[in-house]
Amino acid sequence: MKTKHKIIILITIITSLLSACQTQLPSPEATSIKGVYLYNMTTLDNSNSPSGIVAKLNSANLIGCPPDFIEAYHQYIDAWRGFAQIEKNMYAENLKKADTDLAEFIKNYQQNPTASVVKLKQQWKSLASEIDTAYAKLSSAFVMLKNIGTKYNVAYNAPSSWF
Repeated sequence: MKTKHKIIILITIITSLLSACQTQLPSPEATSIKGVYLYNMTTLDNSNSPSGIVAKLNSANLIGCPPDFIEAYHQYIDAWRGFAQIEKNMYAENLKKADTDLAEFIKNYQQNPTASVVKLKQQWKSLASEIDTAYAKLSSAFVMLKNIGTKYNVAYNAPSSWF
């Protein structure tokens, strides 16, 4: 009886080991994309302005990322440039208010981008059309970036279900 019990335990162990061998490690591209996603989340968490985001995103390490992802990432940065231009216009109108409103916008953007944009438009009615255009471009660029990530089996795990 003890021998039969040992054989069952041994078979269980061997089966577990063999199933672990079938687990695929992430590709180098997937690992690089995950690093860029993490850098993006950290950048948004630690920035107070769109121009600051653009500057930081431009220094992302894209080594190992596939060309289609790199292209999409550059389009994503370019979309943030639209908000950086709006930032300049806001500063021209009211520097102090712009600083406060932009910091709040960036702080809340990852959690709820749509609500953040709506609030910014309410605070800056004169720039509402430009904000809509920039947001449409940013949303589209980010969806493209995420879609390419999924092609390499990488999900963007942001703190919000919106992303």
